[in-house]
Amino acid sequence: MTARILIVDDMPANTRLLEAKLSAEYYQVATAQDGFEGLQLASSWQPDLILLDVMMPGMDGYQTCRQLKEDSDTLHIPVVMVTALGERSERVRGLEAGADDFLTKPVELDTLLARVRSLVRLKRLLDEWCARGETARALGLTGDRVMVPSVAGARALVVDDWDLGAQIVQDALAHEGIVPGRASSEAQAIALSGAINFDLIVLSLSLIVEDPLKLASRLRAADATREVPLLLIADPEQRGRILRGFDLGASDWIVRPVDEHELRARARNQIRRKFYQDRLRADLGHALEMALTDPLTGLYNQRYMMRHLRGLLYATPPNEIAVLMVDVDHFKTVNDKHGHAEGDRALKTVADIIRG
Repeated sequence: MTARILIVDDMPANTRLLEAKLSAEYYQVATAQDGFEGLQLASSWQPDLILLDVMMPGMDGYQTCRQLKEDSDTLHIPVVMVTALGERSERVRGLEAGADDFLTKPVELDTLLARVRSLVRLKRLLDEWCARGETARALGLTGDRVMVPSVAGARALVVDDWDLGAQIVQDALAHEGIVPGRASSEAQAIALSGAINFDLIVLSLSLIVEDPLKLASRLRAADATREVPLLLIADPEQRGRILRGFDLGASDWIVRPVDEHELRARARNQIRRKFYQDRLRADLGHALEMALTDPLTGLYNQRYMMRHLRGLLYATPPNEIAVLMVDVDHFKTVNDKHGHAEGDRALKTVADIIRG
């Protein structure tokens, strides 16, 4: 998988090191020396991922990230903040600025590449939805794109067989206004996620009886949860399982002991991204509906009818197809005598009768 990656760092040695590692994996790399240049390149070059240093003169990484997420041209680009600061408070600050992840120097290559692959997959999915949405907007079929700011009322599923650990996560999510549910087994998780539309799934990698990675794979394969963000909770020594989880489609991760503020920030970012993706998908569905139906009656239009008939004629024996044509006689008289508003109402009534 190749992609375009922008490195924003004021230290040339750091930039050269990251550039060499990523170029060796066949990624296209561009560099910026400060936040101002980074903003310009992000807008003009449209990278698939931005690696952003925190400590920079003039405009630090937090300010740069916040501006990237406030610009409609760059808000969908994943941002990974890279810093020598390892405190949780710094990670929370970066996540609240809109960062998608926070890596601590020295960056381990396999961890970096796992995050790059995961976030680039997400970016390309969003790019596809954005392109379709822009086409629909250009045709006047959908409204302006907006970002959903609040996650209050979102639903999350916590999968953990450790009662205390699950309760800590549920309490943190509830403080964010998220409605948490809980499953303590794979069977419960599959059943609940198939019955309820969740906006986030939080999965412990420390399940005692069952294999959480197998569950992660099942969640990613199921239609109901394929697009739901998957946040992993792991012990510090489970780094290998975390990386495997990303290969299976995990969205983010957090290490125990769980910090409430960091968990809330990560959950908030994942749910906001899902809301944004849901909006793009809904816009496309609305655009398709408008393109194939009559705006007055809601019935399928001639374009849909002709394409559908061609398919039926190709797949069905001729003696099994019937077409009924309904003509409303003297309809012009209705418009002339009662006005176009009444004529429209009459057409809607006829459409409702046909629809049954």
